[in-house]
Amino acid sequence: MNTETKGNLVRVTTQRSPRVYVRYILRMMQGGPTADEVPEFDSMTIRGMGRAITSAVNIAEMVKREMGPIFEKIHISSEVIEVKPSDDDSVERKLSVICITLSKVPIDTSIDVEKLPEHDPSKVKSEADSGERGNRRGSRGRRGRGSQRGSV
Repeated sequence: MNTETKGNLVRVTTQRSPRVYVRYILRMMQGGPTADEVPEFDSMTIRGMGRAITSAVNIAEMVKREMGPIFEKIHISSEVIEVKPSDDDSVERKLSVICITLSKVPIDTSIDVEKLPEHDPSKVKSEADSGERGNRRGSRGRRGRGSQRGSV
């Protein structure tokens, strides 16, 4: 996803309120509160890593609700980052990343599209073929079927 510039890329964290990001994106795409300001970008990219993925999705949905008809492209990937917990050691962590591009103009979706393997329905087992009983409940935790302190 190298098509975005620094101005139209929003990196979402869990530290800020989603409303702050929504206001910024709307201002960049629709213009400011006065009539003199013009929109700067036709598209914005929202990027969330790790725990901020849910925030990024929520922000994109709020922007879509407030802007009306808008085009969307979603790219999901993972990145390896180095974390230095102590002085000399460095640990590599693999984080999931989502990039959601919202645009007022149609987006070319033929770029960066990964072909998924064909689905083979013969490899899917039904519940009846698995041999397990599906009608029973779980073990109900540590205590089993009843309370040891009496019924409530």
